Amino acid sequence: MSDSKQSVAHGTFPHYVWGVIDSHLQTDFPDIRNRSTIHSHYGTCMVIPREGDRVRLYIQLANVEKDDSNERMDRSKITPKMLMDSARQIFSPYKLNWPDVEWWTIYIVSQRYASYFADENERIFIAGDACHTHSPKAGQGMNASMNDTHNLAWKLAMVIKGLAYPSILKTYEFERRNYAKQLIEFDRTFAKLFADKPVQSTDEVGVTHEEFRSVLQMFNGFTSGLAVMYEPSLITGRVSENQSLAEGLPIGKSLMSQVVVRHVDARPFHMHDQMPTDLRFRVLIFAGDCLLPAQLAKIEEAAKALQALAKRYTPPSGNYDDVIDFITVSSNPHAEYEKESLPSFLWQNKWKLFCDEVAIDGSGGNAYRRYKIDKTNGAIAVIRPDGYVAQVTHVSALGVKEIDDYFANILVPYT
Repeated sequence: MSDSKQSVAHGTFPHYVWGVIDSHLQTDFPDIRNRSTIHSHYGTCMVIPREGDRVRLYIQLANVEKDDSNERMDRSKITPKMLMDSARQIFSPYKLNWPDVEWWTIYIVSQRYASYFADENERIFIAGDACHTHSPKAGQGMNASMNDTHNLAWKLAMVIKGLAYPSILKTYEFERRNYAKQLIEFDRTFAKLFADKPVQSTDEVGVTHEEFRSVLQMFNGFTSGLAVMYEPSLITGRVSENQSLAEGLPIGKSLMSQVVVRHVDARPFHMHDQMPTDLRFRVLIFAGDCLLPAQLAKIEEAAKALQALAKRYTPPSGNYDDVIDFITVSSNPHAEYEKESLPSFLWQNKWKLFCDEVAIDGSGGNAYRRYKIDKTNGAIAVIRPDGYVAQVTHVSALGVKEIDDYFANILVPYT
């Protein structure tokens, strides 16, 4: 970082010390092959089943002395046997035996994030543990790091290839630092939850079983990554009245996949399978009921505007969908219409025309319902290269104009 933009760490230094041990565990505990948490008066232990019949235990070490002045401990005083003894107390009356210990470690939970994730010229970036540290129990260390680098990588690649303006690089710090702040707040609650003693009623100091379970359920979306919501920015539109057109596609959140049926051969596909991570934006045209003349007229005017949009950002020697991919999903079953009844732009790649119907294997038929899109009027959604919903609008020329305005600040035109 330059002298004018020095990054410092923000956050807290809790007093939680945890041990981790990997082994082929021998036990009569019935849920040892299920991800589970044991909350007892001796401490808390998280069970993580692993490959090859291995098990990882995260074990709270309640009686370990730590130097609060520098957040360090004398690791030489801690042994695998101490971790095993603590685990046995927590698991009691169930039995635990370790025929081997493949790996073990200890750590102090600290929750901090950097003040900057990039230098002022967007030439130097940091990601992962370099910009946020937290407890590993929520499974967010590797996940958050990969999402950091993915968020940065597609933006860098588009700028380096001349497809997008360098201004999109500013959204990396904006999006991922806000996420890191949310992650630290989440982890602070999560770590305290594990450290507090179990109690029988809310009148006592500690956490009840019901409180423990409700917090775990509350944060399921966060730990899975599906609850992450990016705030409005250059690449993420504002939530407006258009959101009502597709309430199941929240702007700023990751697209949830649904099964749709391909028109040309009636095969079912998950939408995510049609949207590989290949630097392309996606425009999803939920065409609505294409058998109604009034709706077909809207589809035709939208398709004409989308064709002009595609041409503007297509390299001279490229295909129309090299930069922006177009996927159409009608609310009609494939047997009710021929693809030629739709504007040719929507089926010139016949593999990208789909229907929201139940497939021969019983899957599908729920896309419009799950996305809360009207089956008559439809909607258009813009999906970022990382799979997040950027914009929702009407199936009309005016709706495509909104999409055009969105891309005008992001993509470099060719015409």
